[in-house]
Amino acid sequence: MVVKTIVVGALQTNCYILENEKDALIIDPGDEPFKIETALDKKLIGIIITHHHDDHIGALNYFKNKYKVPIYDYYNLNEGFHQIGTFTFVIDYMPGHTNDSIVIYFQDEKIMFVGDFIFYHTIGRTDLE
Repeated sequence: MVVKTIVVGALQTNCYILENEKDALIIDPGDEPFKIETALDKKLIGIIITHHHDDHIGALNYFKNKYKVPIYDYYNLNEGFHQIGTFTFVIDYMPGHTNDSIVIYFQDEKIMFVGDFIFYHTIGRTDLE
């Protein structure tokens, strides 16, 4: 799996594109959909949202409308093991930053996506909803 990090929007939010041999997932399309789309080299099969703050979902409708792919988040992913195409991962609920915060762990690759649960040199804020 290849992971691409695209920094988007005024808050410099990380958006991720995960690609395998033929497919891609986007995690947190926060803003600048054309910038994200330019980095997309494989067929988009889904989007995962770590939490629903605007800086993590600002470009969501663009991709949802253009690519007609499923959106995965706290509301339709139970805790535990999941598979989307050939991507396999574990979901854990991590309320605190928001009530709908999730952590996505790709066990085989030892890669975890935490949204704003953890910030650089600190923990995520818990005073916002």
